Amino acid sequence: MGVLTAGLILTTLRDVALLALELHTISNALVGFGTILLHYGVCRFFGDSGGRRWFWLAGGLIVTANLMLAFTGDAPPLRRILFSVVIALVSMLITRRLLRKLQTDTRPVMLFLAIVFLVNSTFFALRAVAF
Repeated sequence: MGVLTAGLILTTLRDVALLALELHTISNALVGFGTILLHYGVCRFFGDSGGRRWFWLAGGLIVTANLMLAFTGDAPPLRRILFSVVIALVSMLITRRLLRKLQTDTRPVMLFLAIVFLVNSTFFALRAVAF
């Protein structure tokens, strides 16, 4: 949550002041990597033990893609699309993981969280397509 929060704080600061392209890149990478870590945390909460390499690989790819976009020139639409696609995909993975736990005694909570992440995924998917 700390990585995700740091990325969101940096994202908010972009609107307050004109910051360097590298800071935009870092904020997008932190939000993407933080969302990946959130998914990892949800999986660990439910007792899933595997997949640690996948999370590090996905996080590394997100950071690398953001850095590549920054160093190949400023392309805000591409940064927004990358950001939106990452958030949409990971939110969908979290939704899927939560829906697998609907048979437990915490069904209402799991269903509520699954709906929240599904709406989040839908919003960011539509945002990616809009660009």
